[in-house]
Amino acid sequence: MSSHPFKPLLLCSALFSLTTTVQAQLEERGTLVVAASATGIEAEKMGRAHSLVTAEQLQRQQILHVADALRMVPGLSVSRTGALGTLVQVRVRGSEANHVLVLIDGIEVNDAGQGDYDFSSLQVSNIQRIEVLRGPQSAFWGSNATAGVINIVTREGQVGRQQYSFSSELGSDQSRQLGLGVRGGSEGLQYNLSTALRQSDGFNVSDFGTEKDGEINRSLQGKLRLALTEALSLSFNSRYVNRDANNDDKDLNRPPTPTRGRVIDSDSPVSHKEWNSAVALEWQRDALKQQLKLEQSDNDRRAVRASRLSGSDSRRQKLAYQISYDFGGDRASHILAAGVEHERERFKNLFPLSPAQGETRERSLDGYVLQYQGEFDDRLFVTASARQDDNDRFADASTYSLSVAYLLADEVRLHGSLGTGVTNPTIQEQFGFSPDRYQGNPDLKPEENRGWDLGLELPLWSPETMLDITWFEERLKNEIITVRDRSDIDSPVNSDGKSRRQGLELALQAELTARLNVRASYTNLISQQADGQVEVRRPRHSGALGLDYSAGDGRSRVFLDALYNGGMEDSALVNGTPETRVKLKHYWRLKLGADYQLNPQWQLYGRVENLLDRQYQEVFDHNVQGRAYFVGLRAQF
Repeated sequence: MSSHPFKPLLLCSALFSLTTTVQAQLEERGTLVVAASATGIEAEKMGRAHSLVTAEQLQRQQILHVADALRMVPGLSVSRTGALGTLVQVRVRGSEANHVLVLIDGIEVNDAGQGDYDFSSLQVSNIQRIEVLRGPQSAFWGSNATAGVINIVTREGQVGRQQYSFSSELGSDQSRQLGLGVRGGSEGLQYNLSTALRQSDGFNVSDFGTEKDGEINRSLQGKLRLALTEALSLSFNSRYVNRDANNDDKDLNRPPTPTRGRVIDSDSPVSHKEWNSAVALEWQRDALKQQLKLEQSDNDRRAVRASRLSGSDSRRQKLAYQISYDFGGDRASHILAAGVEHERERFKNLFPLSPAQGETRERSLDGYVLQYQGEFDDRLFVTASARQDDNDRFADASTYSLSVAYLLADEVRLHGSLGTGVTNPTIQEQFGFSPDRYQGNPDLKPEENRGWDLGLELPLWSPETMLDITWFEERLKNEIITVRDRSDIDSPVNSDGKSRRQGLELALQAELTARLNVRASYTNLISQQADGQVEVRRPRHSGALGLDYSAGDGRSRVFLDALYNGGMEDSALVNGTPETRVKLKHYWRLKLGADYQLNPQWQLYGRVENLLDRQYQEVFDHNVQGRAYFVGLRAQF
């Protein structure tokens, strides 16, 4: 561990540099991937395996939640614990959910106490694009980026005429949605404000009883950019979510009952308030860019579980300084970047069963980053990063990353990457949250992995038809697993040996005719613990297929999306038996939709979800919504 002798000097240096900062305006720079580096990288120049989901795709597929958009991305596994508003976890390449770093406009939003991000609250309203980077990213982003990064980029303000947006939708289970937005500005000030409300009476998650489990989600977001001088600008963005949901709980009564371990109808409301904010001072002159950024992420949770109140407040604060310099000649260009950050996490259990469980837990780290980007003859593109993390409660960590892309003739592109990652134990894993159910382990070691991938992107019968094939392998050591003692009390431990993740990812974008487009993805995944046991909720085979047909003069359109999730295992504790594995069946989920452009401003749309009315489970003993119908209007003025 480090005593951080240089922390005061580094932070003072960052504060002294308030007149000098970093990133240029990114919204209008095409396919720039912001999360990939200090200055962003054009997608075709990235060696790292990645996927982009644009605002146009979200609208054309009538997607309302980010989690549903991620189901179409190769290498990702998504699991929802029953109804809307309940826990949604995303895993990348067979990882755990807390191995995936989630950013919203560059703000880290992973829960400081639990380590992962709950996607149940994230609507697509106001999103410009979603960037998904697969493979170890800790060399640039630090802990939690062991398996990848998901960066959600929202719309920027714009110079010129003020623009308004509106959307409204009604559907099955008494669901209703309303979205409003406005953006505009001048050369000196740009702004973007939006709000979204979604409510549903829900459906019954449990096999027992008839109680419906509904939700209400209220989201508000604002974004401002102020030009202080020609070179200096100040930006601010903030996002607030207030969500309430009904949930069914597991029967955990002692002694065991006939429904022990099953999900039963219960009065188990949950609420979640999420508030993420950042302010940044940015400066750019010629080839030199600098940025000083302060961000904060808060998660407040309340719930009733087995007639017991539970809840927690967690907070992450980060101060970061970054500098980059772009230099080069006619045939080569180079960007050198460096950064330093100080991060502090805090967690408090609000309804402890013992005084020790009610203590406020805090920890901090300092990170130091170096990065190089090189372009040679407009064909070879190299990115290399190295990072040192100094932790106050764990061993310090060093990580690295190298990625290369090479453009061959006829639009063929080779890409590959190699890197390491680290994920610190969560605060709950360290200290626990319930002495009679889950006890912490302060002696846990950080999880570490090493991974590589190699891919080929090539056009098929036309430049608009691209196929990307990627093979990846990763090994994880010190994996944190949960063990249960004879008293039914869980606790985390580091496993011996190395866990294995490897597989194949395919992605296809094709223009079959002038009116018919197809998109497809497929993942073949092997994800095993060190003892050879298959990891839960990670299917061996998964994929998606989408067809999009524009009819007539282009004002009307029909689409069909098919999602496939192969058979997978989940854990279950039923009737007091030791932990067992259950097999969840494979399933297809189809969505059929259409839209019609009434005039240049207004569009009418509708869809049918779960078209075949399939009954399946993403999480053991939690039912999903059956066939559902939706119709809506949206407009831009």
